[in-house]
Formats: sequence, structure tokens, C-alpha cells
Amino acid sequence: MKILFADESDLIRYSTLLLVEQSLIKASITETRSYAELIESLRTEFYDFIFINIDLLPPPSLASLKSIKRLSKTSRIILVVSNRTSLGIMQQLSKLAFGILDLGGDFEKQKQLVFHYLMYGDSYLGPNKTLAK
Repeated sequence: MKILFADESDLIRYSTLLLVEQSLIKASITETRSYAELIESLRTEFYDFIFINIDLLPPPSLASLKSIKRLSKTSRIILVVSNRTSLGIMQQLSKLAFGILDLGGDFEKQKQLVFHYLMYGDSYLGPNKTLAK
């Protein structure tokens, strides 16, 4: 499995990477720190999963995410969001994403969510099928 983490913050990239490592998934990991690096990497490599902090997307965010989707049609894109992300932007972007990982959410639920994304290709967390929040 090949996974790309795109985030300006070393701490957030590292934290998300730890969640993947704790899921016991064997993966080849690539990290990018800018939108330009992300696009460059997508032009030369295929990734099964792409974790993108939406703060990394240049405005307009929707057009930027569409560009990423064109370059990686079959990759599963997980948007990494923070509490400061506006609900309107989230609703637009979530239509193009496979899933959402909320940085402000409960840590245990986030771990479960990452595990299910990677192991089963879904976000099922239990009977109520809720995302980590």
C-alpha cells in the first residue's frame, strides 16, 4: 500500500503517520509539505491513499481538490480538517473526498477511523456509522 501525507505542519504529518503505523498496516509512505510538492508527486507516483490537510489547498480549495482528483483518479483522498475549517467549505470538499479526519476529534475514534479506511476501505465505526468528531 502506498500512502501520501500532504501537510505543511511536521507535527500533524508525524501524528497522522503514527496513526497509520499503529494500525499495523505495511505501507510505503511519502510526505509533502506544499501543494506544489503534492502535485509533483502525483504526476510521477500512484498512491492508494492521500491524506491532505485542507489548509494546504490554495484558493479556491474546490478547484485545487479537483486538480488532485484528476491526477489521482483512483486514489482515496482523506481530508484532514481542523476546528477552524468552515462548514461551507467542508460540505463542498467532502463530496470529492473518500473520507474526513477531524484533528479536533476524539483520538481513539480517529485511530479507529484510520484503521477502517486503510483495512476495509470504509469509515464504518460501529452501529451508527459516524465519523470521528
